[in-house]
Amino acid sequence: MKYYRIEVLAVSEMRLIDSVSITSNGCQVMYSGGDKHKRGVGLTVSERQRKTLVDWQPVSERVIVVYFKSRHAKCTIAQMYVPTNVATK
Repeated sequence: MKYYRIEVLAVSEMRLIDSVSITSNGCQVMYSGGDKHKRGVGLTVSERQRKTLVDWQPVSERVIVVYFKSRHAKCTIAQMYVPTNVATK
């Protein structure tokens, strides 16, 4: 993320259990998963953007919503994992 100057990175199929927020290398990683190592979505926020993070909600193993507030605007990012039509579930 630092090399490419990415501030917010949405990830599908994180395949982690539960819904947790962790900090790694200055970035905050929030993920929403189920009870098995399947599906799961997440959002990684840079150290700079962590200051604008207000809240996050793990909706399901396929949806996570993150709220930001800056000096000029409020922003909501929803990361969703939707399988293709050929997927069984």
